Amino acid sequence: MVRRQRLVGRVVGEGLSDELSERRYVVLEGVDGWTRYVEIGRLSGAVLVRTLALPN
Repeated sequence: MVRRQRLVGRVVGEGLSDELSERRYVVLEGVDGWTRYVEIGRLSGAVLVRTLALPN
């Protein structure tokens, strides 16, 4: 079972976790200070990324 949760933070790294099957990952730094490794699946033409502009 895949557990889904919302994570607020910034992407600090990305790459291929398996070059043969073209599976990708991102490294996220959450606003809580924790860094997470997240596999995002196979390389495809479209990836949805939602950004939020914060007031200065």
